[in-house]
Order: sequence, then structure tokens, then C-alpha cells
Amino acid sequence: MTIFFRLLETDDKGTALHEAIQQLAQQQPNPNTFTVEPKSFQQVPGATFAYWVSERIRKSFKDLESLEGKIRKAKQGLATADDFRFIRTVWEYNLSQTEIPRFVPFAKGGSFSRFYADIYLSVNWQDSGGEIAAFPKAYIRNSDWYFRPGLTWSLRSQKGLSVRLMPNNCAFGHKGPSIFVLDNNLQQLLALLAIANSAAFHLLIELQMAFGSYEVGVIQRTPVPDLTPESTTILAKFARRAWSLKRSLDTVTQTSHAFVLPALLQVKGSSLTDCSLNSRAQTWANHIAEVEAELTQIQAEIDELTFELYGIGDSDRIAVSSQPIANDSGEETDDDDESLEAIADPLSLTKEMLAYVLGVAIGRFDVRLVTGDRELPAEPEPFDPLPVCSPGMLVDETGLPPTEVRSLPADYVRWQSLGEARIDIPFNGIFVDDEGHPNDIIRHVREVLKVIWGDADSDIEQEACAILKVSSLRDYFRKPALFFNDHLSRYSKSRRQAPIYLPLSTASGSYTLWLYYHRLTDQTIYTCINDYVEPKLSRVSETVKFLRSKTSRSRDEENDLETLQTLEDDLTKFRDELLRVAKLPWKPNLNDGVQITVAPLHSLFRLSKWQKKLKETWDKLEKGDYDWAHLAHSIWTARVREKCRTDKSLAIAHSLETLYEPPPETPKRTKREKKE
Repeated sequence: MTIFFRLLETDDKGTALHEAIQQLAQQQPNPNTFTVEPKSFQQVPGATFAYWVSERIRKSFKDLESLEGKIRKAKQGLATADDFRFIRTVWEYNLSQTEIPRFVPFAKGGSFSRFYADIYLSVNWQDSGGEIAAFPKAYIRNSDWYFRPGLTWSLRSQKGLSVRLMPNNCAFGHKGPSIFVLDNNLQQLLALLAIANSAAFHLLIELQMAFGSYEVGVIQRTPVPDLTPESTTILAKFARRAWSLKRSLDTVTQTSHAFVLPALLQVKGSSLTDCSLNSRAQTWANHIAEVEAELTQIQAEIDELTFELYGIGDSDRIAVSSQPIANDSGEETDDDDESLEAIADPLSLTKEMLAYVLGVAIGRFDVRLVTGDRELPAEPEPFDPLPVCSPGMLVDETGLPPTEVRSLPADYVRWQSLGEARIDIPFNGIFVDDEGHPNDIIRHVREVLKVIWGDADSDIEQEACAILKVSSLRDYFRKPALFFNDHLSRYSKSRRQAPIYLPLSTASGSYTLWLYYHRLTDQTIYTCINDYVEPKLSRVSETVKFLRSKTSRSRDEENDLETLQTLEDDLTKFRDELLRVAKLPWKPNLNDGVQITVAPLHSLFRLSKWQKKLKETWDKLEKGDYDWAHLAHSIWTARVREKCRTDKSLAIAHSLETLYEPPPETPKRTKREKKE
């Protein structure tokens, strides 16, 4: 027998050890002293020194069936070896895919979240991943298990193991391993989801680990209790409800497959007549508190039932709470995304609401969900395939975003002609920060505010500005460190930066064109020049010429002349830079991703960190690091085609397999030649 002293919960370990030894000598009980036969540790995979739990717990690894068995499997997925090339966020590629999509949802770990987390990444799976398969160092593992309903988790996390549901039609990665049931029994998967997120299961996981890397083998070897039909039903019900609650909070996230409406438009004020933003923010905070309280109760009931199913007594339950999370691995974790905790402060919620308003104005989101002209969508089944467009998006009869006025839903066209309350969508995807212009961004934002808030629109605008601490909406949208910085953060996940509202500005920032990423074409820049910049430059030049011609000018006219001369110079340089990019030639292909697509325009962005990121991307494009991109092929065609002769993956990327020349086969040596 060996004596162990547990001193993890105290800083003064010397004193604690001295007291424990004295109590042992005097045969006095001490909760931190354990006597165990070392042979008992061999029952735990890896024979870890699990001295603080009972013999019954250690025996469970032999007495109970492991998770990996006849009906359950845990699998590791693909490793692309170049995520920037093969992975996209779900909002940045071309949504109008063919019947066999180029990109499919991809489970790749992510932040700590139990029961539910949106799968916001996609992977290039054209021709069953042929481009990835031909890429050196990439591994496609267990592809026959892709696109099945399952459970997934983050390989590494500082907060512990978090297992969540994985819908149908998803691929999964080596950082997002997955669990399956052989017959795709959804009830059993939900019950297993509850067990995998229970305190008892986590205890058995932690007994096997020295650090926080939840490898597939550890999960496979962890015991699962025998379930009766009744316990399966109860656990599945708990898991389904927890999934539903977590998903309901995600319906306010604009980048999520679950998005419906922003929080401030999902709830009402404290009274029927109170529509203030601050009041609605408080209502939303109260709702979050109620949801989290119910989730806590569900977790407690899952823990209680699973403790009973495992046969874990009170003393071992104490060990669960006293055992620290094994997170000191020194390795990079997968908690690389923003927190998944629901936000409830008025500032963040107001920013989300204004981002939604801009999305409605550009034709991304469906305002009928606010006005009541369209019913709120029903909750899907947990394992249903993820939609191409979230329920909150505006789509035509094909289920895809409309591309012109006549493709709008029939009852949506009326918003084009409602007098003061109208939503005049610019289908060229261009707004301009130019007061008085028909496509002025603030004019369009105010039109949507009018449709949503009616006669209270001015009050809402003033309250929003007060919460944002800006003098006006124009101030908020014009300054790069405000709206665009918020938007960039909101649309950056898993180390991918993919904003979809793109402000191109003059050097002084006095004139800005806003481009909507999903409507970029090879004609967009020419439209910017011919329909916006040139007419503006012409008007400014005429005014400058007129003021210069005056023999005597007032002080105000002198100031106007100086301002307009600066603007004239800015607009001229702005136009010339747009022309330079257009002549590269610039042929945007959304499947390249946002960074690649807009990299040639890097000098026209005023937010320094985004400009720097795009400049780095452009430098690598010029150098040939991203020759897999369609943009690289359109600009440096000869260079890319030459590389395709020796790089099969690159040839597949550009549909130039006929150029690829396989290396000559090396003749096999005989045994005698090898020996010599």
C-alpha cells in the first residue's frame, strides 16, 4: 500500500504536508490523505496515479463498456496543412454554389461551448476533397464518416472538455474530432451528448490525462454507463432542451446559421409604450439570466442522473469538484475565437442593431421579420443540415440572396415605393458617404430605421448616438475605428478576417465608397469610377474653377476653396488608384475569400490594422505564395500555369489538370541492388 498526500488546494504546501503526516501518525482522519495499492492504478488507461478517487471509479474502466465499442465510434478528421487556402468562413464564399457544393460546413474545434455551437467554417470539398488530397502534408482521415449526424469537441481547451451536437452534412477536422452511433440513432446521440457533458464523464476523462488535450484515444477509452430505454429518453430530453436554449441565444448573432434578428429587435421594452434601446437591452439581459439559470438546472439534473448510472457515491462526487482542469499543456489551445457568452450591454447591442440596419439596407437581411409581414421561422430539428442562408436573410424563390429588384419576394417589392418609409436596395452593392447623394449610406440607414421604428425613428437614432458616444450616425460610420472596426471584429473568426462591408476612402477620409462583398464583380470598380467618383470630381472641379475665377473672395469662400482643392486632389488620387487596380486586371472570385479578393485595394482602407493585413496578403500574392487563388491566375496567368505543370493540387484548383505532368516513375530496385 502507498500513501498519497493531496496538496493542490493550498498554497502553503509545507505546512499542509506536516499536518497531514502528524495526523497520519496519530491515526487521525485527513480528507487529503489517501492509501492505495499501486496495482489498482493499472485499471486506468495509462496507469495514471488516480489516488484521490475510490476503487469503484478505477474499476469502472474494466467493468463498463468504453465509448468506442460496437455501436459507438470516435474518429479523427482531416488536416488540410494549409487552412488559409482550404477553409473559409461560411459568409465569405459564393453562396450560389452548384448542386455539388464547393464548400461544405466544417467542424474544427473552436471556443468552449457545451451542447451547441454554430459551425461557422467551411472547407473546400470539391470533387470529394481532390485538391486537398493532392496537397503535400494534408491528410484526409475517415472521410466515410463525413456528412453523418454526430457529436464534436475541441481537441484542446483551457476550460475543459465541451461536447456539442454536429448536424448532418458536415465534414470534421483533426482539431474537431467527432463521435458517431452506427445506425445514426438520434435519440442515442442526444443521450450520449448529455453523458459526455456530465461531471462524471469529465472525472473519468481527467483521470487519464496529464494536460488538456482531449485526444480521440482518451475519449474512445472512457467508460459509458449502461442505459435503459427510460434513462436514454430522459438524458436525450435534457440534451435537446440544453441545445435549444443555447441555440436560441445564437439567433441574435449575424454570422450564425441560426440568425433571425438582433437582440434589440427580438424583445420589447419594459412596457407597451417603451421602445427605448436601453430598456430593451435590460429585457434581453433578463432573458439571458433566465436561460442560463435553466441551463444550470439542466446540467445539475444531468450530473445527478449520470452519477447514479455510473454508481458514483458522495465521496467521489467531491473529488469531481476538487480536481482542477488539466490545462497546463503549454500548447496552443483551440479557444482562439471570441467568447461565445451572450452579450447584454446596451453598447454592444446597439452596435449589433445598427449593423443589422445596414444589412437590411444593402439587401442582406429581411426586414419583414421585424414588421410582422413574415412569420418568425420555427426551430429546426437538432441534426437537420445547416441552411445555406440563415433564417434572417433576405432570399428569393430559389432560397438564395436576390440579385435584382425583380427577383425580390413579391411582397417585398412594395418597400421600394412607400414614400417616406422605403428600402431602396442598391443591387450594384455600392453606398457612398456623400450627404445629398441618392445612394448616401446614412440616407439608406435612416430609411430602414423609419421602416422599423416608425415615428420613433428620430428618437431611436438620438439614443443610439448617445449610447455610442458619437455626435451623429455619419460620424459613427465615417470613422474607421468605429463602425468598420466593430464590423471587422464581428466578422473575424478562427484567425480568418472576413468583413463584408468594405469602405474604400480617400486619403483624408472625406469621401468613402462602401462596397458589399457579395456583389463584387469585375465591373464594380468601373462603376465606382464612372457613376460615383468622376461625377463627384467633376462637380468639385467646377466649383474650384468658379471660386478661383472670382477676383475677390470672402473669408468663407477662401476656406471653401482650400477645402475643395484638397478634396479635388484626394478624389483624383482615389480615382487613379481605382483605375490601377481595375487594370491589373481585378477579377474578384468570392471563393478566394475576403482577404485575397480585396488585397489589391489595400491602400484605400483607412483602418491601419486591416490595411496592414491586406498589404501583407498582397505582397504574398505578388511573390507567388497564393498562386492557388483565382485572382493570382487572372493577374499572373503565365506564372500560375507554369506551376500547374509540376503541382497537381494547384492544377486542380484552376481546373488545369491537363497541364499537370506527373514525375517519371523511379524504377524499383532489385533486392541485390538494394543490398549493394
